Amino acid sequence: MNQFLYKLKDLEVDIAEDKGPFDLFALFSTDDELEDKWDLVVAATWINEDNKKALDYLSNKLQHSLTSQEFLSISKIAILDVYDPRVKDIQKHHKIEHGLLRLTDYRFYRIRVDIVYLITSKVQVDGPLLRVLWPVVLKMWKSGDKAIHSQDILSKLEEQGHVVPDYAMDRIFEYLVSSHCIRGPQHMGADAIRRHGAMIITFVDRECQAPELSE
Repeated sequence: MNQFLYKLKDLEVDIAEDKGPFDLFALFSTDDELEDKWDLVVAATWINEDNKKALDYLSNKLQHSLTSQEFLSISKIAILDVYDPRVKDIQKHHKIEHGLLRLTDYRFYRIRVDIVYLITSKVQVDGPLLRVLWPVVLKMWKSGDKAIHSQDILSKLEEQGHVVPDYAMDRIFEYLVSSHCIRGPQHMGADAIRRHGAMIITFVDRECQAPELSE
C-alpha cells in the first residue's frame, strides 16, 4: 500500500509540473472493509479546459506508472470543478501540497468516506501575478477609489505588460477574500469571471500580511 501511495504522490508532482497544479488530488475509499478499491478525485483549472482530454491523459499516466494490480484498484477518476463546494469544503479544513495525509471516517460534504488519502488540497494562486496585482490594488485604494473594479485592475496590469491567464485573477481575489485582505461583491458573468474575476472591491486591508503576499 505504501509503495502505491508514494507512486501516486510522485505522479501528482510530475503531472503538476507538466500540466499545472492541482487544487485537489486525493484517493477516496470505495470499500468500507478493505483498502483495495479507490476513487481518484481530482480538480484543477487545466482539467476544466477539456475534461475528456484530461481524463485520457490522467488514465494513461496512471497506467504507465502503476502495476496492473495497482491500476485496477482505482475504480474511477472523478473530476470535480475547482469551484465545487465539495472541493472548497475539504480545502477549508485541510491544506496540503505534494504530501500525504490520511483521514478516516471523513465527512466529504455530508457524505461519509471511510478512508481518504490527501496528496494535494490547496487553492492554487498565481504567486507572481498576485505580487504585481496587490500593489495595483493598494495604489488604487490609497488614491481614494472606494469601489475598485476588477476590469480596471486588469487594464492596469496589461498596461504594465503583464500577461494575465484566464481565471487567474478570480483565483487571486478568492484567496484575498479568504485571507481578509479585501471585501466586495462579485457580479455574474462567465466571461467576466474568466478574464478578470468580475469583482468590485469595496474594502482593502492595507496591512494585510497573507503568506504569499509577504514572500
